[in-house]
Amino acid sequence: MKILHRYFMVVVVLFTVSSAYAETDIGKAVFARGITTAESVAGVVRVLSEGQVVFEGDTLTTGEKSFVVLELSDGTRMSLRPNTTFQLENFKPENNKADVRLYTGGFRAKTGTISKVNPDGFKLHANNTTTSIRDAEFDVRLCKEECEEEAAKHRIQQETSKLVMGRVAEVQGLLTITNTQQYSRLAVKGAPLYEGDTIVSGEEAYAVLAFRDKGVVTIQEKTTFKIEALKFEESQPTEGNAVFELIQGGLRALTGAIGEKDKEDYQMNTPVATIGIRGTGFDLICVENCVNPNSKKITDIGALGIGDGLYANVWEGAIVIETAAGKLILEKGGVVIVPNNESEPKTLPKLPPFLDDNPAPRPDKITIDHDNLFAAFPIKHYRFGLFFAVYKGHLTIVQDEGYLDLGIDEASGYDINQSGDLLRLERVPPLLKDDPYFKVIDTSFWGNYDSLDENFDDFFECTIQ
Repeated sequence: MKILHRYFMVVVVLFTVSSAYAETDIGKAVFARGITTAESVAGVVRVLSEGQVVFEGDTLTTGEKSFVVLELSDGTRMSLRPNTTFQLENFKPENNKADVRLYTGGFRAKTGTISKVNPDGFKLHANNTTTSIRDAEFDVRLCKEECEEEAAKHRIQQETSKLVMGRVAEVQGLLTITNTQQYSRLAVKGAPLYEGDTIVSGEEAYAVLAFRDKGVVTIQEKTTFKIEALKFEESQPTEGNAVFELIQGGLRALTGAIGEKDKEDYQMNTPVATIGIRGTGFDLICVENCVNPNSKKITDIGALGIGDGLYANVWEGAIVIETAAGKLILEKGGVVIVPNNESEPKTLPKLPPFLDDNPAPRPDKITIDHDNLFAAFPIKHYRFGLFFAVYKGHLTIVQDEGYLDLGIDEASGYDINQSGDLLRLERVPPLLKDDPYFKVIDTSFWGNYDSLDENFDDFFECTIQ
């Protein structure tokens, strides 16, 4: 028979899965090239082609030159590369729970509603690690000898920019983070923080935020706090700057390297006043007229109960409070109130009870391992390793010896056979970022199919239709 095309198709009779084993339809294959098999929990094996459904419990296996793109019922999309064995162990969108397991190979995934609603709901298991996928787009690759060979073919990649400027070191209660695109996520311990993020704490909640320059901010309950600007490189500590905004509620701040040389590099804004620093630890509470500065009501500041305005207390160093009406330098032990945006700062004779009995921990009383929070290591080799890379959202990888959090443009490597250390890498490995199979997750499948063919000396495996 004359071959008219370089790709040839084979039509096969697929196994019919009995209704006893097909009760939970959880998604389908939206694109497939080569041969992918799906084995049910009952041991029934079928060939998975484009448009066919996948079921809870299925174990999927891609051939040597095959890949498949899955779309699951909660909107999750996955691209499984060649030589991958992967199981959909548990998938229950109605309960916001999912567990998947990677045995060999790798995939790129963009998670759906399960991980949006429940930050601990979508879990990936690989070797002795369990990874919580917190509404993320990410790669994962379980490497053997072939990874070293593939890595040698990729171009050398420069270090990625350090987008993660801080992390949630401690959290109690409900905490949400909204980015500049108005995308909100539930925050957990270790969650990454970026320029432009707005952090909101719920009732009876607090969070300790640690930053790259070793500055720390504790936000109290019912607080809205924004990272307006934050830049810091350890190699150039004097070039950093920080601009924060307390929109409402309360905070306790301990400044770090930013501002040590030039005090103007650190600024805390509020609706009624701007706070400058002099090497400082301080508390702020912004309520009533501070939140709504156009109000004309003035609280009797002699009452010392919580009332209208901005309250400030210094427990280390000094701060400069500046309003439209005047400026005041507040030193250690001092406390002031700014009743509204038309008032000068006014000193108080003693701490109000809500400042004196603050339930949120003071930053200088907390031990934080900043070096571990932000440490990154070079890639030594790919052989027998488990690698992750994050392009959106947040992953928390847990193993017996500890855990590691990854944010946007961060990657990790785990040496399975040797040290067993789970390490944040200094850059995203090209082996993941440039993998052509991972690029088809959300783009034109046929266009990427053509480009994939350039990577092979011969053709794809036969494709099942």
